[in-house]
Amino acid sequence: MLSVGASTCLTPLVLVDVFGLEKLSNALGFNLLFAGVGAIAGPPFAGLSDDVFVFLKGTLCVCLGYHTLSTKKPDNVQHKFSYD
Repeated sequence: MLSVGASTCLTPLVLVDVFGLEKLSNALGFNLLFAGVGAIAGPPFAGLSDDVFVFLKGTLCVCLGYHTLSTKKPDNVQHKFSYD
């Protein structure tokens, strides 16, 4: 819930920086319009993609797990904190 509050507080500030104070009401209106379209269209699209790509779930999990385990940690990582 913390991210929702931060997003709600920062949206008008960012829109004023991008579009200016004169266009703030129009920018907020379009922002809410597209947020509503995303809220309406998002869940059906997610369900459709789940139904269509159900056969890829296991394959993707195995491939991504193998990729994650096979990558080496870089040797030149500098640690900021010392626990000595």
